[in-house]
Formats: sequence, structure tokens, C-alpha cells
Amino acid sequence: MPNRKQIRRRRFTALGLIVVSIALLTAYFNEAASGALHSIQRGAMEVLSPLQDLASGAIKPARDLVNWVGDSFDAKSENKKLKRQLTDARIQAARLQQADSENKKLRALVGFNESDRFPGGRSPVVARVIVRSPTDWFARVTIDKGSSAGVRVNQPVIADGALAGKVTSVSGHAAQVTLLTDSSSGVGAVVSGKNILGIVQTGSGGEVGAEDLQLSYIRQRGTIRVGNMVVTSGTVSDPALVKSLFPAGIPIGSVSKVDLEERQLYGRVHLTPFADMRDLRIVEVLTRGKQ
Repeated sequence: MPNRKQIRRRRFTALGLIVVSIALLTAYFNEAASGALHSIQRGAMEVLSPLQDLASGAIKPARDLVNWVGDSFDAKSENKKLKRQLTDARIQAARLQQADSENKKLRALVGFNESDRFPGGRSPVVARVIVRSPTDWFARVTIDKGSSAGVRVNQPVIADGALAGKVTSVSGHAAQVTLLTDSSSGVGAVVSGKNILGIVQTGSGGEVGAEDLQLSYIRQRGTIRVGNMVVTSGTVSDPALVKSLFPAGIPIGSVSKVDLEERQLYGRVHLTPFADMRDLRIVEVLTRGKQ
């Protein structure tokens, strides 16, 4: 531990250095640019400048490495932020697209309900599809409305403003719907504006594509053209045909192919359904209400 003399000596030395520094600074700022102190400064700079350049060059790689690491972390953070924003944007776009699709389907249902083709004595019950058949072609679906909402077996189910199928089983708060494209389906139908009756059913034996329906068992003469609308026939008087479970005039689809030889041999033409069976989301069941 320093004694008092050593402490006084150090204080004196420090005070002397301060006084000398102040004196040198005062002299430096007061002398001309060609003065001795300025000359000493320039000489020191000339001597130290190479050393500074050498030191700067030596530490530059380390400094660059530190900067690169910092920039990399910043870039990764920004990249993660942009990825999150992109994911959020995609989710939002998907939601908007789904909402737009459902709005179109609802408008189609409203248009059918307000048209002359809506059967009297029926009350529409709007339902959402909650389960789809696992097959490539969705032949059956489950909806979130059942007997508590007035849904009963054999009631027609509408999608996109057209017949999609019928109710085949019911529980309290859900029901199963068998679509027109199921192999067990058969609907009495008529070519709109013509007295040409038949049964709408899906192709059998894999002869046609999954999206293809057929108007089969056609016996009446008459010209059927591509684009002709096919609707439910109501009660069919011909005992050889299926009695319709549905009111007359509900749209089913349009004629997509007429092969004269096929019609003569098998009595059938091909249809494209108006209801998009692959994208059933919102449907309505035509219940009988309070009747």
C-alpha cells in the first residue's frame, strides 16, 4: 500500500502532466501552421499512418466477418418475417376465395327459390356438407341438418340451383344424401319443352366418365339436341319407368352428347349435371314444412 509521500508524488506528477498538456494545447492552437508543434504532429502522422493502415488491414477480415454475421442474422430474421407474411396472405386469399365460392352457391340457391321452378308446398332448409364420400367421385355426402329441422328420407336436395340427389337416411341433427352420380340413383326426368321421358342415372359398367349422366330408357320419338335442358318429370304414367319422388320441373342438367345410333340401340343420351358434385359445400333440402 503506497505511503503518503508516494501519493503526494503521484498527485504532483498528474498535476504537472495536466499543466503541460494545457500549455502544449494552448501553444498548438496559437502558433502558425508552420510552427514546431504542427511539424511534430505531421511527422507523427507520417510515422503512424502506415502502422494504422497495417492494423486496419489486419482487423478488416475480423470486422467483415462480424458484419457478415450480423447481416446474416438480420437477413434470416427478415426472411422469416416475409415468410410469415406470405403464409398469412395465402390463408387470407384462400378464405376469401372460399367465401366467394360459397356466396355464388348461395346466390344460385336463392335464384332457384325465387324462380317459377321452385315447387309449391316446399320449404327449403339450407345445410352444409360436413362429410364426403372417400371415393374419387363423391356419390354420397353427409349434411348438418336432420329430422329436428324437418328433413326426411326421399326429400330432394338442391345444389347450385339444380337437383343434386335425395336424402337416404336421417338422424336428429344430420342426414346422408345420395347424389345423382351414385350407381343406385334413378330419377324420372323429361326433356324440357318436349314430351320425351326417361330416367336420369349414372353410366354403368364404366362405359362413361364419372361426370357423365345418362337419360336412359327413352321411348318417345322426338329430336334431342345438345344443350337441351332436362328436368324432373314428376309422376310418370308409364309403368315401365320409375315413379318420380320429386316435384316436376326441378333442373337436373343439359344434354352434352347425342349419338343417334346409341339412342336407337340403347335409348339414351348423355347429360352434364348443373350441380357441381365435386364441390358440394352448401345445399338445401326441400322439406314439406308443416304439411
